[in-house]
Amino acid sequence: MRRTLLRLVVSALIATLYPVAGQSPPAQGSVAELKGKYLWGNMFLTYSVVSELASLTKNQTKLQKIPQEEQDALRLLAKLLTPYYETPINRAIGVVVLDLNVDRAGFKCANDINGAISQIPWSPREVEVVAILCDKCLSGIKIVQEAQAKITDESSSVQVAWNTFQNLNDNPYVSDVRVASLKIDLAQALQNRSTQLKELESQNPQLFTNIRSFADTFDKQMRTSVAEVKSVDAATNTIVAKEDGKAPATFPYSTDSTIIVDRAGKELAAAKIEPGSKVGIEFSTSGEDRSATKVVVGKSGDSDRALEKAVAAVSDASSTYGTTTTASTGTITEYTPGASVVILGKSQGSGVPVRYTFEKEVAFVTPNGNPIKPSAIEPDSQVRLQYVKEGDQRLVKKVVVLGKD
Repeated sequence: MRRTLLRLVVSALIATLYPVAGQSPPAQGSVAELKGKYLWGNMFLTYSVVSELASLTKNQTKLQKIPQEEQDALRLLAKLLTPYYETPINRAIGVVVLDLNVDRAGFKCANDINGAISQIPWSPREVEVVAILCDKCLSGIKIVQEAQAKITDESSSVQVAWNTFQNLNDNPYVSDVRVASLKIDLAQALQNRSTQLKELESQNPQLFTNIRSFADTFDKQMRTSVAEVKSVDAATNTIVAKEDGKAPATFPYSTDSTIIVDRAGKELAAAKIEPGSKVGIEFSTSGEDRSATKVVVGKSGDSDRALEKAVAAVSDASSTYGTTTTASTGTITEYTPGASVVILGKSQGSGVPVRYTFEKEVAFVTPNGNPIKPSAIEPDSQVRLQYVKEGDQRLVKKVVVLGKD
């Protein structure tokens, strides 16, 4: 029992890799490799991750690209979650544990305070295939996150960003939710890289046409709606909200490119949006996918029309939220108050540190929009910068100091 509880505590380190030293590497994708890759030979999967994997069963095009045995594994995960789809999150499955040492699987509900693990009646082979499938999907999530970081911190060119997007869009182990979130970053990046696009137009006209068509379609399919928030999942960057007369829908968002503010225009962290809140959402549609570009969290008594106007106001604002404004998130490596800041993007080793210059008036705030003194910024601080490009300069308009509040 104590060992079980200890393992659950360490579940906060989901997908942390601990390779075994001094051994020859086993075959890639094998169970032996996974035993050495994951702590104690155990994979700990949160409800968010498992439900994201199970959602792959809804995309028949991608599903057909996956081996039959892995398709069956996806359906096993979907079947496991079915009884909990309408269950409040605090009573849903908290974690799924795959013990590769004995080829057994179990789960723990979020409200199981005694830490008991309920066994899942899967055969040893089913456990192994589920583990291999989950590892591929976790790797896909990591690749998407790295791609988003490179796109938003401008360490990848338009052509590289486009090729990466295409590859991930075709990857059967990457969920539609992740692709929808990546679309937001790509569309935002294309708005701010006119010079690169002009060069690409002369160098590769066909590629330019394909990219331009994507950007135009993204804009043409933009919609605004008012809905009631059912849940927010920061792990998968999704907001589930219900429009009047419709079933709840999932709105993927980007932590870098999606603007989330309250009615006063103060920036909010998505995790601060309470279930039951009324929001105005601007989003681009593609089939059933909805990529949220702007979210305005309403206050009590707001009418639908008032929220729609608030979304339009955010979209039209030119000082802080204009379409020429770009966001970049990373760790400060050098800071000169009143002059400049150097940050290393979230992709870390993917690029070199980038220098940003402060404009005369710069807003320094917490993620909730509360003012903060510039002196609170120190080396190693995590920040999100909103800036505009003028020639080779990146002029900072707003600094959001993360980890505050």
